[in-house]
Amino acid sequence: MKRITFVFALLLLCISQVAWAQTIRVTGTVADAKTGDPLPDASVTVKGTTAGVSTDVNGKYSIEVSRNAVLVFGFTNYKNLEIPVNGRTVVDALLEEDGLLEEAIIVGYGTARKLTQVGSAAVVKTKAIKDRPTINVGDALQGQVAGLQVYSSSGDPAATVSMRIRGVSSINASTTPLFVLDGQPVLSDVFSTINANDIENIVILKDAASTSIYGSRAANGVVYITTKKGQGEKPSVRISANYGVSSVAQNPIRMMNNAEYYAMREIADPTLLNDADFQAEKNFNVSNNIGTNWKKYMLHSTAPTMGGDFSISGRGKVVDYYLSLNANRQEGVERNTAMNRYGVRSNVNVRVTDWFKAGVNIGLTYQGSRVASYNTTGNSWYNPLNFAMWIYPYASIREVEKNPDGSFKGYGAYKYYIDEAGLWDNRYLNKYRPAWENYVRLNGQLYEELTPLKGLTIRFAQGLEGYDYRYTRRLLIDPNGCFTPGSDGWSGEQFSRYYRMSSTNTIEYKHTFAEKHNLTALVGQEAIINTSNGFGVLTRVFYDERLWAINKAENVAMDDITYSYSKSVFNSIFTRLSYDYGNKYFVDLSWRRDGSSLFGADKRYANFWSVGAMWDAKNEDFLKDVNWLNKLNISASYGTVGNSGINNYLSVGTIKQTATPYLGSMGYYLGSASNPGLTWETIESFNVAADARFFDRLDLKLEYYHRTTKDMLMEIPWSYSTGFSGGWGNVGNMVNKGIEATIGVDILRKKDMWLHASLNFAYNKDEITKLFDGRDFFTVSNTGLEYTVGHSAGEFFYVRWAGVDPATGRPQWYDKNGNLTTTYNSDDAVATGKSRYAPWSGGLMIDFTWKRLAVQAQFSGVFKKYMINNDMYFWTNVGNISDANKAADLLYNIWRKPGDKAKYAAVEHFNQQFDTRFIENASFVRLKNLTISYSLSEKALEAIGGLFTGLRVYVTGRNLLTWTKYRGWDPEVNSNLSLGRYPNSKQYSAGIEITF
Repeated sequence: MKRITFVFALLLLCISQVAWAQTIRVTGTVADAKTGDPLPDASVTVKGTTAGVSTDVNGKYSIEVSRNAVLVFGFTNYKNLEIPVNGRTVVDALLEEDGLLEEAIIVGYGTARKLTQVGSAAVVKTKAIKDRPTINVGDALQGQVAGLQVYSSSGDPAATVSMRIRGVSSINASTTPLFVLDGQPVLSDVFSTINANDIENIVILKDAASTSIYGSRAANGVVYITTKKGQGEKPSVRISANYGVSSVAQNPIRMMNNAEYYAMREIADPTLLNDADFQAEKNFNVSNNIGTNWKKYMLHSTAPTMGGDFSISGRGKVVDYYLSLNANRQEGVERNTAMNRYGVRSNVNVRVTDWFKAGVNIGLTYQGSRVASYNTTGNSWYNPLNFAMWIYPYASIREVEKNPDGSFKGYGAYKYYIDEAGLWDNRYLNKYRPAWENYVRLNGQLYEELTPLKGLTIRFAQGLEGYDYRYTRRLLIDPNGCFTPGSDGWSGEQFSRYYRMSSTNTIEYKHTFAEKHNLTALVGQEAIINTSNGFGVLTRVFYDERLWAINKAENVAMDDITYSYSKSVFNSIFTRLSYDYGNKYFVDLSWRRDGSSLFGADKRYANFWSVGAMWDAKNEDFLKDVNWLNKLNISASYGTVGNSGINNYLSVGTIKQTATPYLGSMGYYLGSASNPGLTWETIESFNVAADARFFDRLDLKLEYYHRTTKDMLMEIPWSYSTGFSGGWGNVGNMVNKGIEATIGVDILRKKDMWLHASLNFAYNKDEITKLFDGRDFFTVSNTGLEYTVGHSAGEFFYVRWAGVDPATGRPQWYDKNGNLTTTYNSDDAVATGKSRYAPWSGGLMIDFTWKRLAVQAQFSGVFKKYMINNDMYFWTNVGNISDANKAADLLYNIWRKPGDKAKYAAVEHFNQQFDTRFIENASFVRLKNLTISYSLSEKALEAIGGLFTGLRVYVTGRNLLTWTKYRGWDPEVNSNLSLGRYPNSKQYSAGIEITF
């Protein structure tokens, strides 16, 4: 019996030893082959099984496998790598980036697709937009994508950015791209509300093959934003915080000081030379240097900005989750302006069964702002920018005290009223004329996804976007801050609500047959409802300065009550067919039928389609063994997209009410004529591209496009005999064409050091080819713009400035025939060849890493962009010298005697006009961003207690350098002119990012 027991024990020991010998624990690190940086959340699976793990934040993994297993390493946008274990316990993997950009991203409807397929698309990853000191994420896109122009036209913390993809293709309809957030169409101000650290990537879709599936909303391209999802088997917590300061990015030309101002006054009015009172004032103010640095006083040189966010993400067997909180505060460079923003996001996906999956993605943001008093763009003394430049140099914010003998004693108390200029100080405006605005924004999506059969996916998605907006303002009349009960003050409130509900349902089928034929077919339906309404009231005369609620006022007039309501509906069906043979030949077909309530009853529906093809030449047998060529893709597409970017109710006749009663009753009349034939603006688009990689080091992509806009949506003048001054119609055509190039090169590529540079540039030309009623031109009043066949839609038409006659000091212009004249006539305006739309744009990105130190530099620029410097019109107008300060340049370059080669006409002949001298070159190049960061090593983290799995510190700057010939506040304005706009900011920031 003992022998039998011994034999069984020996047998069990041998079996256990064999089993132990067949299974081992393998550990290792997964890293980038170029930079050596660890790749967190990379997948490590056992080939032929579903078993696997993910790497931690340091790229490390641990897995139990058989001694002869083959491990498959994978990471988004990297090539998969297979490594046999062969009994080893340590297996490290270096992954190479996939030159084919095989990142799975939704670029239309349905499940994820590869960006290599046919369409023109560019990806901006989270690395390229994080750590920016500005709250607006869209600003970080400037210069990153060929053909994409981004403008921050205002430095107001609450301002949004404007974008154009491949120039302008419309005159009066919208030229803004369609913005899509996780499959749901959203408003264009999405970038001012979303947290940069919540974004996984942003895809820019340009051509018809990638945009026509969106139909009537995609005429100007698509910006597709994907937010983060839960990753990693273990929960990962991330905390980051930053602090910085802001100042004005660019200062305009110098204004006159006291001595210069008085000298200019004497030139303008020589009688002042013998005016005893004027001379006494001059001597006192100049000798005692009386005055205030108004630019410094009105503008903040160290406006603080700060922010922080917290996120937790993870993935289990059936649930993945991403939760985040963020808070930001940014004070504006204009004093007493600021914005606070608080946001939350929750993205949860649940696999309920093997065939049913559901998820919800919700973002909620609160945004509150203190806004500048009065307006920030118009011709107003109370605009802080105008105030800072125009106010007399000798004006003082404090009382100027004198001794009994009239000599200067010192400065006394601060004052609210600047008596030298008859103006209220900005502190008064913000104390007694405060204004606030706040938003509460929501965007969310719920989806249900069924996969009843292999390859078949049925998806239902419901989206909601909306906001509540409130604007509050107060006014006390007395400039000395005194309140007179029963006679002073008003209080205003405005409220508006907007919401968009969407429902998108798709059926998609994917199938591979005969091993090389891959087919994907999709059909879908979408419905969108947009609704907005608003209410406003202004009440007057208050009896207590502490009670400013609108119901505490004495009266309210009907003219002070406003109300608005608007609703529009879209209904669409669409389909897409994608086919590829052996990963070499790709074809995409799409078709969409759209219906919109924006258009006339007879023309509400339209069809849009596209066809595209791509050839992956590198997969051909004759190129597979060409070692110096790593990739070669040739693609082409053609199709149509539509533009519905107009206001509601333009196609229907509207009714208006008379302002006053007639014979005891209110009257009604036809406010606008109906146009039942108003329909879509259609763009026919052709695109051809070549994308290649050479020597595993150099990337090159070239594209050419040609777009023709037909049936343009335009507001045109009518004969007054119709009873209307004008209306909307489908008239005119224009052509938009250009080239784009992107070049990237790995300059240095070693284990511990990597240097990469990427350059992109684009050229675009737009040309009007047809206008209404057979016209060759159409002048837009009070803009300096004229739409002319054969010219750009943004070209300036002005009378040409010919300089100052050296002999007489008279201003001179050229007439239409090029003859000199001293008489200004607006009929002599001609095409200048200068456009507000920049034909050239580009960007340069430089990435450098050395061990754990990283440096990123981003330059952006636009070229041959022109803008009317309306500020300069006032800064150099001697006509109102007694009312406002002027540019110092005026004093030193005004004509005074025969023979003077002057820029400005003699005072007696001064005739300031909007002519070509105010069209300034607003081209610019900016060091848009510079970031230096350092990540602690694993040993360093262990040395500080091992509490964290990652710690990174960084410093960053925005708009650090600007090269431009524009003499105003800022060239980065997306408009035909600039006057007193809130200046763009230069920012410095430092931050820390911790994960555990």
